[in-house]
Amino acid sequence: MAALNAMTQTIKILFTQWMASILRWIVGLSLLFLGSGLIIFPIIIGQNPIPSWEKTDAIVIFTGEIHREKTAIALYHLGLAPKLHISGRYPGFRRGKSPCITFDTAETTEKNVTLSYVWLRKNHIRSLRLVTSDYHMPRCLIWARHHWNGIEIIPHPIAIPHYTGHRLIIVILAEYVRYIYALLQVGYAVGSKIF
Repeated sequence: MAALNAMTQTIKILFTQWMASILRWIVGLSLLFLGSGLIIFPIIIGQNPIPSWEKTDAIVIFTGEIHREKTAIALYHLGLAPKLHISGRYPGFRRGKSPCITFDTAETTEKNVTLSYVWLRKNHIRSLRLVTSDYHMPRCLIWARHHWNGIEIIPHPIAIPHYTGHRLIIVILAEYVRYIYALLQVGYAVGSKIF
């Protein structure tokens, strides 16, 4: 009986060590994946397409910095689309009274996408120019392409020049975490539909 107890204890110890080893590998590979992604993410931002000057049914802007709003309004006034939808709230932005310019009060990127989609469907939009910051565009496209089926999206990323040094690092790091979250959320949603 003592031999059986000793063997059981040995098996428990070996199993615990084996599980700890597997857990270390999983944590290590996860950190490697996230770390390499953090190195690659600024490259992804730099790979944003150069905006085309093709006309679309609408311009949709996800607010955040005043540069986004100024760019979207300039594109609208250049005649690149007959309608402009401003999604989100930005305290520095003044609302006009044009019936072709509409607003919603989204407070997150996910809400930008869902509230804009209601407007897109109501207005029978088939193509749009999506205006947001360059660092924000990859995450916006993940959500938009997932929810806006059948709508052609022309990305129009805006480089934001005032982020430098440690502020830039913080913005990129925060956006990278949100980007991974969006990838996981959309991946989960797609996977749950398949299975």
